[in-house]
Amino acid sequence: MKRYLLPLALFLGISSAFAQEAPYIELTNDHLRIFVTQTEQEMGRFAVDTTQGDPARDDDNNKPLIYGRPVPWTSYTTIKVDDKNYVFGGPTTRRAGSQGLWGKMIAAPHRDGAEIVTVFEYEGLLVEQRIGPTVNPYSGWNDTARIRYRIQNPTNAEKTVGLRVVLDTMLGANDGAPFRIAGQNILSQTEFAGKDLPDIWQAFDSLASPSVIAQGVLKKYGASTPDRVILTDWGTAADHLWHIPLEAGKDFTRAGEDEADTAIVLYWNVEKLPSKASRDITILYGLGGVSLAPGASFLGIAAPSEIIYDPVEERHYQILTYIENNTPRLAHNVRVELQLPAGLSLLDKAGSVVIPQMEPKETRQMLWTIKANGKAFGKTEIGLKVTGDDLKANQLKRNVEIIGPPTLQAEFKPFSVSGWKGEPLRLEGRVFNTGGSTARDIWVNLELTPGIRLADGETSRKYVEDLPAGKEAQVHWWIIPETPGKVGVAMTGSHRGGTKKLATTTLNLPVMEGALKLTSLPSVSPGEAFCLEILGERLPPLAKFSMDLHYDPSHFKVLRIARGRFGINDKEARWIPGTDDPVVGVVRGITAERKEPLREGKYSLVRIFLVALRPGESRIAIENLQFQPTLSGRLPVYSPSITIKIKEEKE
Repeated sequence: MKRYLLPLALFLGISSAFAQEAPYIELTNDHLRIFVTQTEQEMGRFAVDTTQGDPARDDDNNKPLIYGRPVPWTSYTTIKVDDKNYVFGGPTTRRAGSQGLWGKMIAAPHRDGAEIVTVFEYEGLLVEQRIGPTVNPYSGWNDTARIRYRIQNPTNAEKTVGLRVVLDTMLGANDGAPFRIAGQNILSQTEFAGKDLPDIWQAFDSLASPSVIAQGVLKKYGASTPDRVILTDWGTAADHLWHIPLEAGKDFTRAGEDEADTAIVLYWNVEKLPSKASRDITILYGLGGVSLAPGASFLGIAAPSEIIYDPVEERHYQILTYIENNTPRLAHNVRVELQLPAGLSLLDKAGSVVIPQMEPKETRQMLWTIKANGKAFGKTEIGLKVTGDDLKANQLKRNVEIIGPPTLQAEFKPFSVSGWKGEPLRLEGRVFNTGGSTARDIWVNLELTPGIRLADGETSRKYVEDLPAGKEAQVHWWIIPETPGKVGVAMTGSHRGGTKKLATTTLNLPVMEGALKLTSLPSVSPGEAFCLEILGERLPPLAKFSMDLHYDPSHFKVLRIARGRFGINDKEARWIPGTDDPVVGVVRGITAERKEPLREGKYSLVRIFLVALRPGESRIAIENLQFQPTLSGRLPVYSPSITIKIKEEKE
């Protein structure tokens, strides 16, 4: 049974779900449609279709790139945590990853700008999946899906973590199109690793009449280079959560069935992830940026749309060229010549290759490596020329642009605050590209010094969309000052694999306008027990306090001194209720201490239970109040007091 024929009950279930709420969430542009499952089953799994696809062709419109219609489930991601195989997202009872362990949903699929974001937790690790369209470095169009994973370890223990992603490729109606990697046409189960990994891989059937040309980026352009890649059939990838059994010569027939069904499996090896650290992995997959020329020899070139000359870090670029003998005759002595302009140089081979013979309809591909040499810049062309015995000559031109490297800079916007009441404050900055080419896969990180912290739920690292030369992007963070005065902050960033400091500034943090209050019933009767609570509002983070309680022993009797919220939810908190002297009317040395300072806008420090003795008005006061760390902000009342009325007894 073909796996893409859904059981009737499942189809009816999907129809019912559509009537109430769409079972998937999607993003669409002129080239791609990205959609992510948001039902409980298979939540977070994704698929990709074309919309208008390649603008130069009409036959790739509205075709699948990753199997998934109507609701994605066959492509899936494994997170290996301390030798346990978890499958990202919601559980499944179907074939793809059904034997895996499941995590806890933190955030269901939702749009965040131009991305769909899903977050799950696995043994304390937070795994965030972000999927959205991005620029294809070969076509220059937004026809590529960027799939990003960020694995964060907020725990206090080191973990070991690896990631494996299965992409269930489907090119239009072709579920078993061959892979084309590094000059090879792959028709059986194959593994690539290390230095054998090329910059890109492509998949299509016939060069002369491809329904869809798909492309994945393995190196450069913001992609995270996998440790290894396995090309296999989907059934084998679906049945094995991590290790794929390799069998020499095994074709792409789906395991256990009789249809061709290709899948690519990308691995990032298990590594140690220290406490409070994170690991980021980015995958690029979309349309192939291939220029085509029909003829007796059908030609194709896949080359980057931008080639960067960088005198500091020499960059090498791979070009894939294709030739298909589009005649019914055997072709002999087929000469393939790559023609480069003045600004580009060939690295690894001569500029031409002779193929002794090509069968009718046979496709050959060649991998070339080039670099920009600094001799010329601007828009130019790469040429491919083919001649041969009994084969009419043909040639193809591909537009490229030779440009300088991107240069990332940043600055903080002016920061000033008055009348601060303790709410989170917005710190803004801008990131701009003053170089000659597009900066991709950018992130910036806010580095803080003591005296300031991120607001709850805020993250220091911010991702920025690709920045073309001369463009800028806005970033911001929500922060909480902890001590007033001047503190330094810095912005670091990365877009070329390394990290550098982009901007620094000094912030003048505002004074905390906090308060300490005593609250109780407005009046009590003789013999009535009541509670007096000492509340802090807008206090800076506190680790310890101590105080004395003064009262009139002729009006009140202390029943009990209890800890407030300050001393709760901290296993190592120390609590001393103080010593009551009922003759003098004082409880001395009420003390509470936490291992971690309490950071809340409003909370109780102490709860005091008393009983009223006789009518009248009497004052209760706090004295000898001390905080650690010492407060440098303003507290309107350091020795608060309250007057309580004790009503006359009823006759």
